[in-house]
This record gives sequence, structure tokens and C-alpha cells, in this order.
Amino acid sequence: VEQRDVLRTLLYKLLLVACQVGAHPLIHLLLQFEKREILTLYDSSNPTLQKSMLFARHPHLGFTPLHYAAFHGFYGVARLLLEEGLAQN
Repeated sequence: VEQRDVLRTLLYKLLLVACQVGAHPLIHLLLQFEKREILTLYDSSNPTLQKSMLFARHPHLGFTPLHYAAFHGFYGVARLLLEEGLAQN
């Protein structure tokens, strides 16, 4: 496992937690990483397929960061994610 993959996984988990607790400043910071493609996932079965971690689903529950923010009532965080280009589905 490459260090960059470990970093991406940790940042993704941090993003999920930040969305669950409404940590607006931390989410802003993580979105800056996203813009630099640090939070880009690579599908191991198809290495050419890239996906933003903002769209990635929790492996067991299927929730995205947007789901977590809305479920926990952090509508400002949900709005921020939508404004930053997250799909509205």
C-alpha cells in the first residue's frame, strides 16, 4: 500500500467524521485538498477510472459525505458540499 493511498483513506475518513459533526472549517480545508486531487480515488479494478472522494460511498453503509451532513442535520455543511460541485443525487 502506497503512502499516498493511506493518506487518501485517512483524509476521506476525516471528511466523513467532519460531515457528521458539522466541522465547517475542517471541511473547507479538506475541500482544498479535493481541488488539488489529493482526495481522488483510483479504482483498483480499473486504474484509469478516477473518482472524487466527495462522491465515494461508505463501504458498509453506502453513505456519501453529503448523506452524513444531511442525516445529522448540518444543512450548512450539505449546502457547502453542493456549492463545491457535489452532485445532487
